Amino acid sequence: MTILRAEQSRAEQSRAEQSRAEQSRDYNIDLLKIIACIAVVGLHTLQRDISVLNSTLYYLCGFAVPVFFASSGAFLMNRKSVSWRYVIRKIYLILRVVVSWNILIVCAQLILNVVTHSALEFTVLTIPEEIIKSLVQKGTMWHFWYFGALIILYLILPFLHKTGLKNRLTLIVVAGAVAVVLQISSIISGVPIQKNVIQTFRFWTWILYFVGGGIAYNYFNTQKHDSFKYPVLLAVITVFILVYQNLMGRFVITETSGVLHAEYFYDSVFTMVWVFLVFGRVKMAVLNEKQKNTVAKIAPLTMGIYIIHPLIIKACNHFFTVDTFLMSIILFGVILCSSAIASWAISKIPGVRCLIKL
Repeated sequence: MTILRAEQSRAEQSRAEQSRAEQSRDYNIDLLKIIACIAVVGLHTLQRDISVLNSTLYYLCGFAVPVFFASSGAFLMNRKSVSWRYVIRKIYLILRVVVSWNILIVCAQLILNVVTHSALEFTVLTIPEEIIKSLVQKGTMWHFWYFGALIILYLILPFLHKTGLKNRLTLIVVAGAVAVVLQISSIISGVPIQKNVIQTFRFWTWILYFVGGGIAYNYFNTQKHDSFKYPVLLAVITVFILVYQNLMGRFVITETSGVLHAEYFYDSVFTMVWVFLVFGRVKMAVLNEKQKNTVAKIAPLTMGIYIIHPLIIKACNHFFTVDTFLMSIILFGVILCSSAIASWAISKIPGVRCLIKL
């Protein structure tokens, strides 16, 4: 009986926690993460060098990473409190994901080497090296640079959280000034200056969007939904961005790998305006109950999709080459759907779902 009562108590506590989470949940921010997640897959599959149409769709997805940081800032900068205990736990969860996936990848590579009778290149330092490499945008899990940047933001979060609005605005102005100087320098020199700093350590950019997301969240909470003017403004800015980035990325700021990567436009004033307009439009969207339920079901899959999709892309590259617009669209759809299915499957397996949960 004692065990039964204890289990009932835990069940009631779990339901209460879930209820509180649902009450405090912002479905619009969840929707923003879903849209950004889809756009991230687009950045990695739409093959910007094939045609102008490809690069246009590619640049259309360019808001994805800044929006991820802005949506994280919207939640974290507006928490009632941020303790070091909370920070340490979040960093632990991030590292758990990073370490687990790198161990899995190394083990898979070892098994493949044994099956194919290839030479085994494994030392006691292999796994630690892969973990560190992934956090600084290298190795098989190169996209874990995002987690590296998040860890840094979490380490300074207690200090950022204590700052008032005036200091936050000052921080954004300073970070924005650094970004603009770098962007102008890139235009003058004809090469992206930011390439000298891996994405993990582009503090000025991520602080700009992270802190900006916290401020924008409060601002758009006070704005009334506009069914005409705001969408028109966003559409005009989006068209301008697509034309501007296509021209700049082809003829002004260039790199040897082809059309300029979208990451080198994150420091542009135009991109800043565009990102926060996208943020505001989604934040002010009015969602009905059916839409909220759909968002609630899809949102938990976004982190898994982000983690898994580069691995599926790498597997697909062994079987076919994407060299046409149609093939790139098909690849985008296949990668997005298969990553979502894999993420959903992992989320349903106890003891394994921690691979995609922060």
